[in-house]
Amino acid sequence: MPELISEDDVRQLVNLLVKEFGSAVDRTVIASYVSESVRDLRGSICPEALPEMACRLAGHRLGELVLERQSGDLFLMQMATTTTARKGRVG
Repeated sequence: MPELISEDDVRQLVNLLVKEFGSAVDRTVIASYVSESVRDLRGSICPEALPEMACRLAGHRLGELVLERQSGDLFLMQMATTTTARKGRVG
């Protein structure tokens, strides 16, 4: 079966998403999200649309990952603030 998306296409997608998410997500994670998106979409859309749709899907998933991480960071900061406040109370 012919390759529906070239390695060069994948590399370009990764580079594009690194520009958008590279400050928050490691390049290897971005590359794995792109590869996973290509696999998930293969056979379900026309081959010509695969690179664009894989980029969109990977970008969506990476956005969700960043939001999850930010939520987790916020939770940890709130817990630290609560713990610090409790230590300062006289019981």
